[in-house]
Amino acid sequence: MNPYAKKDLKSFLSAIPQDEIDFQMDKQHKEANKFHYKFVRLHKRGKCALCNHSESSVIDSQPCLHWLLLPDGIKKSQLVRYLNGEVSLLRLESYLRWIANTENFISNINDLDMDKQNEAIINVTIRYKNLEWSLYMSQSDYDGHDDKRSGTSPHYHIQILRDNMPYLDFSQSHVKLSDEDLFNIELEKQNTGLFKIDHTTYGEGFSELEKFDDSTVKYLDAILKTTDNPSEATINRTTIIQTSIDNPITDEMIREAILTNKETHEPIGRILERMAGLGSQTNTILSLPDERLQIKTRKKRK
Repeated sequence: MNPYAKKDLKSFLSAIPQDEIDFQMDKQHKEANKFHYKFVRLHKRGKCALCNHSESSVIDSQPCLHWLLLPDGIKKSQLVRYLNGEVSLLRLESYLRWIANTENFISNINDLDMDKQNEAIINVTIRYKNLEWSLYMSQSDYDGHDDKRSGTSPHYHIQILRDNMPYLDFSQSHVKLSDEDLFNIELEKQNTGLFKIDHTTYGEGFSELEKFDDSTVKYLDAILKTTDNPSEATINRTTIIQTSIDNPITDEMIREAILTNKETHEPIGRILERMAGLGSQTNTILSLPDERLQIKTRKKRK
């Protein structure tokens, strides 16, 4: 049972002045931006921004989240011992999301509500290169299993695949939720609509497409690039442009847009939209790719 469940966290949150909340949010956002820049820069060099060691290092006395990348020499027993030592779910998930998005933005993370198991509180699958991690927590995991020898404390499960083959199964890990996890999860439960745990600072997944608000669409559309391999597509982008008879889109404009796309990978529809200029009307539709990463869930024990 979460010890914070008995505390009035709704009153706790409402007692904090809005200007203080805004200040702290802005501060955290700036810190995240700064650290993410360092994170990506070091990751490109094969170095971990968390421990400042090589991502290929396995130092038993200094366990680190980069062990989840399964560096050569890591033993499963080492990783399980580290995970079962109460690794924060929020921090672990953020780390994996950041790693995944350095390779393919959004498409490496399936956190869609429509794909989740109904009873799951947490159900997300994340991919990076030949590795795939799935995080799962049901209500009974969150409450703790009273009738089991393991998992009596609030916990979550993790599954790891390497080259599509099992490395660590859900049943092999009962990772205790940290105090930070317990506080934030309960804070969200008691303050529906006022506080939400999200990963929208460089950890975006497919769930961004479920929001369908103008700001999200504009943000995603502005950073989209085309790919020569449809299976790697993050998002399907459809553009409908209506122009006047006096200012139509010509064959020459289309040829120029295709050439520009080959050089820059900017979507052809966006290029044509810019060429059409004033007097044209544009409707851009973003949708999920036909083939996408599937969420893995933990099966119930009979």
